[in-house]
Amino acid sequence: MINKIISPLMLLSALIMLIFIFSPVMQAQIIRCFACKEEIKGAYIIVDGNYYHAQHFVCKKCGKPIEGSYQKLLGDYYHPDCYESETAVKCAVCGQIITGEMITKDLKFYHPECYKKFIVPKCSVCLEPMEGEYKVDVYGNKFHAYHIGVLDQCEICGRIICSALTNGGRYYEDGRHICNLCYEKVEYNRQNIQDLLTKVIDKLNQMGIRLSKNNISVQVVDKNELKRISGMEKFNQLEGFCQSQGQTIYVNNTKKKTNFNHKIFVLSGLPSLNIEGILAHELMHTWAAENTPDNQPPDVREGSCNYISYQYLIYSSDPDVKYLLLGMEKNTDPVYGQGFQKIRNKFYGKPISALLDYLKSGN
Repeated sequence: MINKIISPLMLLSALIMLIFIFSPVMQAQIIRCFACKEEIKGAYIIVDGNYYHAQHFVCKKCGKPIEGSYQKLLGDYYHPDCYESETAVKCAVCGQIITGEMITKDLKFYHPECYKKFIVPKCSVCLEPMEGEYKVDVYGNKFHAYHIGVLDQCEICGRIICSALTNGGRYYEDGRHICNLCYEKVEYNRQNIQDLLTKVIDKLNQMGIRLSKNNISVQVVDKNELKRISGMEKFNQLEGFCQSQGQTIYVNNTKKKTNFNHKIFVLSGLPSLNIEGILAHELMHTWAAENTPDNQPPDVREGSCNYISYQYLIYSSDPDVKYLLLGMEKNTDPVYGQGFQKIRNKFYGKPISALLDYLKSGN
């Protein structure tokens, strides 16, 4: 018997052969489409190291297969024409490519004609685009500056009278122009106006201005009659007037008391809000007639009455109150406007009683 010596090298070779014999059959590499993830068995294309079925390498914009050259944007692929369309500057209104002149606003791009038609503010009066200077009223209506002075303005609310903005307007026989928006609110009923007087008296009493309902009356008159009664023919802004008459009673040659009667005249054809503001002003005149010296300067007297009217109106929720308040604030008349500013600067934020004490003192 012959003993064979097995070397380490022979043992390693045998082990390798066993591993090869019992290992699974080695398979060829499988190529999968980057788009559909399915196996590619035929022709394919390679883009950026990824394999695709030819029909699955498609344009991001149009969805059709890309053959030949292409463009890449943010990881997506495009036909050259689609890429140009996708990256071109487009109008924010119509969405079409802008190839010529453009307008930029707020980081958006516009065709000039689209910008003018859809973005430029339109005039509330003529409805045409406004480029350059324009005006804005207290209601937010925007209009060409040249309409002022050419078209009539409502003497109640200040709006320009036109079809688009106010549905036209009316012309009063005493020369006033009124828009139809205000005309719809005009109060003519005598009892309703009397009720407004009572309402305002009650409110002023709550404010600390003590008034009696028994010696105050109200009458509505047109502009010409109001000027005649007041003797202020040259004052076109006149809307109210108060006539106060006092009868003093003496006992043994000693003054005992003075009885007053007050008659308030209010301009006709006004909405309730305007009437209330006028009544507040004129009722302050009745209080002043009974409680203050006769020698008060006109700016103090009228400025105080305007200030009380302002305080009465300031809490109104009616949108038209903005125009009334602004009219007082912007009035430059030496008596009514500057007088109001003088009193407002001195007493705004203080109790009404401070103003009343000031007026009683005659300072």
